[in-house]
Amino acid sequence: MSQLSPATADYVLSAKAGIESLEYIDDLLREYLLFRGFTSTLQAFESDLEQDRDQGFHADKIVDELLSMARELRVDSLQEYWKYLSFRFFSHLSPKYQRTTKMFEKRLLRLFLVSAAKAGRRHDIRTFMGRHGTELGQQSDWIPWLGLEYIDQPHERPEFEAYFADEWAASLRAALADFMQTVFPAMAVPRILLFDKDRREREALQRKLHIFEEHMRGETKITAHEVGDGSGPVGL
Repeated sequence: MSQLSPATADYVLSAKAGIESLEYIDDLLREYLLFRGFTSTLQAFESDLEQDRDQGFHADKIVDELLSMARELRVDSLQEYWKYLSFRFFSHLSPKYQRTTKMFEKRLLRLFLVSAAKAGRRHDIRTFMGRHGTELGQQSDWIPWLGLEYIDQPHERPEFEAYFADEWAASLRAALADFMQTVFPAMAVPRILLFDKDRREREALQRKLHIFEEHMRGETKITAHEVGDGSGPVGL
């Protein structure tokens, strides 16, 4: 993997810090809108926050929402939400990540099918395959899943066994959360979210200044000691 340039790495770090400070920035916006008397705008802002599909850019919350939709057999909501995330976030990624996003979409759909099988909801599996079976059947790794509704004990079949294990779902959650955490800093964020960059630069400058002052104090002590014991240079 190629290393990021210093400028790109600095931007990613600043964007990540800004996203992590999103709640603080939201509070600043509330204070500003109140100060300006923009009460109707503030009400609209609060309403939008309550319906925030981005979950405040919290990767864990987004992942939990996706997994809940799959496990609760809300497959239409799952597909619609994934479509939104693809347009909102994944479309900004490098093309090399397209296979990764497709892979996670596939695993979420399989989590839905596994959850339906565990719940004995064959009708949900049949409905899903009726809509998407023809398309999915064009992919060889989906072919065994087309007959899932007709299998009595799918968890005992070698082609499905791993998907019914709790470890598989836990691994999916961890991998998807890691992926989402890399997505947000890759976005082009507004300048207000880069405010932390200036703060970090000031702190770095203060640290350098502190180190320089400590060094100078040390040099002063050494010079004074040398003069006091006569080991310093003799003046001409």
